[in-house]
This record gives sequence, C-alpha cells and structure tokens, in this order.
Amino acid sequence: MPWWWYEFGKNAIGGKFQFANKPDFSNAVTVYTIETAAMRHIDVSVNNPHSFKYARYLSAPGAYNMMAEVQFFSDTVQLQGKVIGTDGSFQYLPKKSKYSVFDGNVLTFYFAKEKSEAWAGLEFEMPQHISRIRYWFRYDDNTIREGDNYELLYWDENSWISAGKQIATDTLLHFQQVPSGTLYWLRDHTRGKEERPFTYENGKQVWW
Repeated sequence: MPWWWYEFGKNAIGGKFQFANKPDFSNAVTVYTIETAAMRHIDVSVNNPHSFKYARYLSAPGAYNMMAEVQFFSDTVQLQGKVIGTDGSFQYLPKKSKYSVFDGNVLTFYFAKEKSEAWAGLEFEMPQHISRIRYWFRYDDNTIREGDNYELLYWDENSWISAGKQIATDTLLHFQQVPSGTLYWLRDHTRGKEERPFTYENGKQVWW
C-alpha cells in the first residue's frame, strides 16, 4: 500500500456513526465505531429497534474527517435527506465539504478544516429505522469493486497469459489453476487505468 494511504487511514480510526432525534445530537446513540481502516466499502449491520430523525458520521478527536461516501439503509431502501454537519473545508476547498459525503461519488471526499470531531450527516423528513450503513473512507477506488469485470493475467516466459475473466460479486476474486512464482496483472475492464503488475513474496503482495 502507498505510504499516504496509511496516513489517511489513521484518520478513520475512532470515527463514529451516531443516530439522534435532536438536531444537536445531545441524545445521540453511537451504533458503530471504526476500529480498522480499509481500502474498500464497509457494510455495517445496525441492531437498534428505534427510529431516528438524524444520522451522522463523527470523526475522532485529533482526526480529520476524510469520509468519502456514506449510505444509510432501511432494509433495502437507501434513505435520502438534507445534508447537515460541520461547515467549511480544509483550505476552503468547495469540493471537499460535507456535501461530498452524500454525492454518490466515492472518489470525492470531505476534508474538514477542524482536526477534531467534524461531522457530516443527514436530516430525514421523518424518523427512520436504519438497519444498515455502507461507507467508504478516503481512498483511490483501486480495490475490487462489485459489478466490475476483471481479468487476471500472468507472465509465462515472454507473454501475458489470461487466467480468465469474472464479474466481481464481492471484494475478493478467486481464480483457478494459476501458476505460482510468477508476475501477475489484474485488469479492470470496466473502469480505471492505474494498474501495476505484482508478485507474491513470503505470502505478501508486492507491487512493481
């Protein structure tokens, strides 16, 4: 992983998802706290029977809010609402405000000007029962993405050989009968151009 991802990922640790029925979140209920950073989307099941008017992501003390995208669901329905939260952004960049958290684009992100407990959330028209949260913290969208068409190639003497193609249904891909100890190249035929060959050394992926 690039060095900068580790630095950005530190800002995710300790961030909280909270629900409330008061606009100042004085009666907030914390339903999930981020314990590890991940370069992919995370699904969180919420076990709370109550309905709430407000929902938010709150960054940890001493950590910039760099949330890229948050989606709140009631069963299978994605909830919509008015964007609320901490105003402003780092260096006053308009495209890095709280609105980026709910713009449907995982490559845009909130970069709060406060390095402590900045937040972004939604105000619903009426209280909602929220059963699931899906979120993406700041990243470059170079991980396995559901619905994309991937092809794994490996180097065989003097040419690339295809190990097959598949549509991702999860954040992991499984290819059969692939030789070990060679150079690999995973191509995304749906989007993106930032692709690099890699090897596996001592059980770890090494990029070239």
